[in-house]
Amino acid sequence: MIDEARHKYIEYHMEDGVIRSSKEVYWKDIGWDKVVKIVIKLKNNCYEINNSNPCFKFFLNFRMANYIPICINGKLMGHEIIEDWVIGWSDGVFAYLKSYNFKTCLKTKEWVQPISELLPHVHELVSHKILQPKLINNNG
Repeated sequence: MIDEARHKYIEYHMEDGVIRSSKEVYWKDIGWDKVVKIVIKLKNNCYEINNSNPCFKFFLNFRMANYIPICINGKLMGHEIIEDWVIGWSDGVFAYLKSYNFKTCLKTKEWVQPISELLPHVHELVSHKILQPKLINNNG
């Protein structure tokens, strides 16, 4: 496991040019208000996101695990564990996310999700950037 983790990690590129690594620092100890790019490294694959979108407010990064039932001839035989690493960014209302499978090292999914559903994954240094959705007044 240690050897596998050595080849699967995230780099946090800070605005002062310093690169922090998930091999050395826990995600909550990153200065998330100073991150300008995230690079996920999974064996020989490298994926990155940056803060170039004009609507960018902050980054997100978390692990996600799901259990998928394995059925043979209609009989439950067990479960397969799917474990992904998710990286993305938010405009303060929605999160724009991509997940990468920890085993295959390939992108598995890309989606948009309300940031209100991901609050435990938002670091306290950037939580003030969460925006309340604007209500539409139909009364003129």
